[in-house]
Amino acid sequence: MIYNRKKCVNLIITLMMMVSYALCADYCGNQNINVTETVIDSPVQQYEWLVSSSGDSSVVFVRTVNNSVWRSSDEGATWTDVTPQLTGSDTPQSPSQFSGVSDIIPTANNEKIYFLGYGGKLWLTEDSGETFSSISTDNSSPVFIQIIPHPVDPGTAAGIAMSSTCFTNTRKKPKCYQELWMTNDIGRTWNFLTTYINQFAWSYPTPSEGYDYSYYFTNYTDTSKDQEDQTASTQQFVWSNIDNVQTILYDHVSGFSIFKNLVSVVQVNKKKANLYFSINGTNSQVSLPNSGKQSPSNYTILDSDADVIFVNVKYNNGKYGTTFVSDGKGQQFSGSLEATVRDEDTNVVSFVRVQGLNGIYIANQYPDTSNTASPISVATFDKGGKWQPLNNVTDAQGQPITCSSGSCSLHLQAATTKQWGTIERQSNQNIFYGPIYSTKNAIGLVLATGFEGTADPTSPSSLSTVLSTDAGWTWFDIKEGANIYEMADHGALIAIMDGNSATNELVYSWNEGLTLQRCNISNNGSVEVDEIIAHPHSNSQTFTVFGSRTIDGSEKGVIFNVDFTSFHQRACNESDYYNWFPSSSIGSQCQLGKSVAYQRRLRTSECYNDKDFEPAQVEASCPCSIVDYECDYCFEMVSGVCEDVCDGNMTRPPDDCTGTYTVPSGYRLVAGDSCNITHPQAVDMLAPVTKQCPAVSTTTSTTTGTSNPTDPPSSSISSSSTTSSSSSTTDGDITSSSTTSSSSSSTTTISSSTEASSTTDSDITSSSTTSSTATTYSTTTSSSSLP
Repeated sequence: MIYNRKKCVNLIITLMMMVSYALCADYCGNQNINVTETVIDSPVQQYEWLVSSSGDSSVVFVRTVNNSVWRSSDEGATWTDVTPQLTGSDTPQSPSQFSGVSDIIPTANNEKIYFLGYGGKLWLTEDSGETFSSISTDNSSPVFIQIIPHPVDPGTAAGIAMSSTCFTNTRKKPKCYQELWMTNDIGRTWNFLTTYINQFAWSYPTPSEGYDYSYYFTNYTDTSKDQEDQTASTQQFVWSNIDNVQTILYDHVSGFSIFKNLVSVVQVNKKKANLYFSINGTNSQVSLPNSGKQSPSNYTILDSDADVIFVNVKYNNGKYGTTFVSDGKGQQFSGSLEATVRDEDTNVVSFVRVQGLNGIYIANQYPDTSNTASPISVATFDKGGKWQPLNNVTDAQGQPITCSSGSCSLHLQAATTKQWGTIERQSNQNIFYGPIYSTKNAIGLVLATGFEGTADPTSPSSLSTVLSTDAGWTWFDIKEGANIYEMADHGALIAIMDGNSATNELVYSWNEGLTLQRCNISNNGSVEVDEIIAHPHSNSQTFTVFGSRTIDGSEKGVIFNVDFTSFHQRACNESDYYNWFPSSSIGSQCQLGKSVAYQRRLRTSECYNDKDFEPAQVEASCPCSIVDYECDYCFEMVSGVCEDVCDGNMTRPPDDCTGTYTVPSGYRLVAGDSCNITHPQAVDMLAPVTKQCPAVSTTTSTTTGTSNPTDPPSSSISSSSTTSSSSSTTDGDITSSSTTSSSSSSTTTISSSTEASSTTDSDITSSSTTSSTATTYSTTTSSSSLP
């Protein structure tokens, strides 16, 4: 193969300030990288990697734009079209002819997978795709639009189906609605449960207590209308036990969400939206500090873990909202980040958790609320107690980068994370870019797309792919442009490809971005790259690249398997590792009150992590310091100090004040912080503050005291169950997606107006994600059609 020598030289000159490149791209196979290329009928829009509890699996399914299904049994190296095995000689399901598979739905046992077809057709494999069987064989079968497997029991699933009346062609058409069905025998038989179903979610699994078969749902009580014409005034929130004994928890609801240990629901009364939480069976109405703002128009649940809940509240401006963080009980909230950027159309908030670590988040924020300035990126390392710009920007060798504006704060293009299982690209001004991306398999490493300075990017070349190896404290450029990227082998391998132009060039690093090398993955021409993925739960050294190429006038899908197994010749030994410590401040080895050492491979060690390698963790307690505290309820950070924002209620002297009185310090320990407050070097910011009573006036007067705010009231309606794994119902303004971990960028929007929407299925469905699911409650009016 002949390369343009002048072009290569120019590229080297351009990138000398960034990283070291190989002079000219060679075919990857000449660099001990094995590449296989497969052309399929059309581009990939969904993928499902079947991963067992041990993390071992080599079976992958993909669904294409043409709704065919391909299967690989060797980790993506070779592929077979299994669509003919699914359809076979089955008669297409009424009311429409078979037109392909609309969703691939794994169960808790990855050998058992549902395949949902358009027109309600349903197939099943019980051996990871070796064989398939049809489980909806006649016109009396439910016309399913969604299957929601139980999170633990593979034999149990819920199904949402269209009523048969939706397909009746008569002059006076009967009411059209959605039905809820249940199976306990892997889909062979289905039991009807209820009508006018809108949302459904299983309770969160609790292995220590055995399988939990309870579930939540919302449905409409007015059967005189089509479902698409229903409103929140007739929607109820229901809990049901294993025997399908149902309890109405709330009425007049616009929707609900299940977020790990948190159940949240919005109830609408006289156009006022109230947000309720249920945490481990304890119910309460959410109370936010009153700082003179208008009534909220949206609530967005950003993240929830065992310690805190993050809620973003939109008031009168659609471009931003205020982010609040709860105490450890999830009842009292304090302000965390003003003017957090949010999308006006989708309600997605620019807020991302760094995976695998506790309390570290990255967000985008408007520096002022006039919207005249561009957003800036900020990070917190103490669960929202304090936020700071990303000021530490260097080149790959650690040398500070000087910006023409004099300010080198890094601005990340989008604070949303990768959606596992879907091919979904983000864009701004027609520039496609990768997300803020981290994984628990590569502790402390974060990849993102951003720029330094103050000017908004106008082209892909204005942006850079950046990497942090310390969870967001410091960043450095590793490749110019807006790219697509992935990490493998615990971060020891990074793969990058152009996200805006057709290419066959793979850029990779084996030393966390210190140097980059490149090679061509194909001799058959360039491809438009859609996604790069690695095996989700192993030390795999293999990447899978999904792309497309026009062949004979037709757009075909192209899948590359890029295998680095032979790249390094030896496995790492003990001398190849060092201890890395996440921290709440630069130079410290403490975060959230403890020092945790994670074992990581040295950047310069030319070795691969052994298959059985798991990063060791060693913990030790730290004395409390100022970074272990945040503002308490009714206090917000003002000029570096927590000030009373509840009209002085928290610091006002009592009416009969004599001598001195005490007020709260305004601080509390960050929820989940385990610092040692009794340590001789500890900083104690919890002690109440003693103040002098004001001088008594000699003039007779009457004063009226204002009572201190109380804890948020508890709901009078209790819930017998706490959480659910997911709600995977999509509905114009009401969207829920399945989650399998603490963080996600898939947004759930729940309209809390007097209009509520009906449920539709999504074109691209992910039945498994690794990111947190944000949930938005909106008071705007919305309506959408049934599918």
